Amino acid sequence: MKKILLTLSVSLSLMIVFSASVFAATVEPELKTSGSTVTVRGPMSDEMFAQIAAFVPTADATKLNFSLSRMNDEAFAKICETYPQMVGLSVSNGFDGSKSATGLSSIAPLNQLTKAVDGALGVKADNSPGVVGITSLAPLGKLTKLTSLDLREFPVDRSYKLDMLAVCTQLKKIIILNTMGFDLTGLAKVPSVEYLAIIRSGLTDISWITDLTNLKTLSLSSSPLADFSPISKSSIKEFQSSNAEHPMDLGFLSTLPELTNINISRQDNVSNWGALAGLTALKHLTLNYVNEKSGGPIDLSFVKNLTGLQFCYIQKNAVTNFEAFDGATGLTQLNIEGTTGITSLASLKALKNLMSLRVNKDAFSAEELSGFAHKRFKAYEK
Repeated sequence: MKKILLTLSVSLSLMIVFSASVFAATVEPELKTSGSTVTVRGPMSDEMFAQIAAFVPTADATKLNFSLSRMNDEAFAKICETYPQMVGLSVSNGFDGSKSATGLSSIAPLNQLTKAVDGALGVKADNSPGVVGITSLAPLGKLTKLTSLDLREFPVDRSYKLDMLAVCTQLKKIIILNTMGFDLTGLAKVPSVEYLAIIRSGLTDISWITDLTNLKTLSLSSSPLADFSPISKSSIKEFQSSNAEHPMDLGFLSTLPELTNINISRQDNVSNWGALAGLTALKHLTLNYVNEKSGGPIDLSFVKNLTGLQFCYIQKNAVTNFEAFDGATGLTQLNIEGTTGITSLASLKALKNLMSLRVNKDAFSAEELSGFAHKRFKAYEK
């Protein structure tokens, strides 16, 4: 079942969800009201609009919420124009299987929502073959107070630019997923962004990241990016990567002493672990399913210098030099489930802050799992 999803949420709990689904049979129109919520299953009729008009004055205006399904452009535009004060909205356009069915093709009606310009917008389009769907992102250029943007599932055979985001000077969070047709260089025009996630979106060049002077979190997944070096000149404090298609030499992280969180999962050919030794501000470290197929074991020697490390999750990996954890004096939680290459837990027993250790069941003896410094220490076996 394919879906087109558009989500818009604001400080007043405004949430808009556009979804398009393929149905095998036509569903009878239906309208329900409850509390401050109007639920409609279209297609919309004049009678249904009249019923809504009669209900709205009786509802709490601060909680007015619309849940609309099987909408077309005309009905969606009329709802947005008539009730711009709404604080909650979900809209789905359901195809009835007929070849003449057309989905929502414009997000322009969002400009009618008086409370929406201060919020977050998410658009999930339909990248199924033959589906037209949303054709333009130009209306985003009018949402000057937008704070969060989530773009997903846009057609791969169509090009979309993001230059219009230059006017969104308050935009702090961007998520881009399954959008191969996007020209990501336009993101350089949004220096206010603090959180950026690019997932399965054909990222091959990230040189523009140096223009994102306020960026704090960068998350990359299933990326064909081969040159990570521009990240070394960024301002990030959190780095997340999974399923990278090319080898990753961690040297680009060595110039980021303010990094507090690193999460690398489900990828092979990760190397140069020693580059992390100077990241003394690191508090969270997650290494899961790393180098399972190729790249060799994780050399944990660098952990000895990470005195501020508090939470560490090293699951389903092969490791060497586990004894280096005796230097991670700030460690409070450690998970080593499924990890091989650990023959002794002695290096952990003097860590005064370590309260929780998760290991595989029967991986260590009762003696190995006792005698830890913290009086409330507990070992969990799974």
